[in-house]
Amino acid sequence: MICINDGSVGFARELKAICADSPYGARIDAYFTAYSGSRSFLDFWLYKSGGQAKGALCRYYGSVFLCGEFDSEIRAFLEMLSPSSVLCDVSLDFEITGTRRKTGETLVCALPVELSPGIPGCTVDRLNGEMRPLGAVYELLRAEYGAPLGEFDDYFVDMSHLIRHNTAQVFTLCADGELASTLTVSAISETAAVIGSVATKRDFRRSGLAGYLVSKITKELYSSGRKVFLHREEPIPLYERAGFCSAGSFAQYVRITETGR
Repeated sequence: MICINDGSVGFARELKAICADSPYGARIDAYFTAYSGSRSFLDFWLYKSGGQAKGALCRYYGSVFLCGEFDSEIRAFLEMLSPSSVLCDVSLDFEITGTRRKTGETLVCALPVELSPGIPGCTVDRLNGEMRPLGAVYELLRAEYGAPLGEFDDYFVDMSHLIRHNTAQVFTLCADGELASTLTVSAISETAAVIGSVATKRDFRRSGLAGYLVSKITKELYSSGRKVFLHREEPIPLYERAGFCSAGSFAQYVRITETGR
């Protein structure tokens, strides 16, 4: 049985218990905390079996995140929601009509390892009250990831809100007086954090900046008692050098557009 958020303390308690120590749960918990429950663009559900909550799911605009255990009922439910994307553990093996399934590796930090930058005098800053640097961060991420990043206004509103509620973080690294690299912690809960996008300007690549930034921020999150996760579609050696190891695999279902993409 799938139960929608009823605004009760019991629902929040069950959702947070299911989401603990999970990269998917960290995303659900972060949105739940930042937006104080459901909104027009945001919904939460619990999957219950035998009266016990087994799984949690969240719809944020067109994206859906799943955490925990589900039965075949979830496929029909997702077909009804018709999301643009679904992210979950690869063990939740099902099909969604009109989507393409891709998989990758989930990593967790076993023990952080400090890496040094190849350029001396680097400075790392965390965006806090001042959000204007998000414009430069967006341009760097856009150059790296392209259209999937979305429009700037949507990015700014979402990210600044999450940062103010401490459920996401954005870090910038400056070298030679300019923004050289950036890292986004896309979700933070009481027990887990997920490192999202990492990007370095072309002129500063192969200087160890991304590795330094990943290792520094991972150490801070790890020291706070959180499990630190990230997802990758292809092998990237710097993550192993920073202390990450495999924690399974993820599956992402992406809706096929009229152009076939």
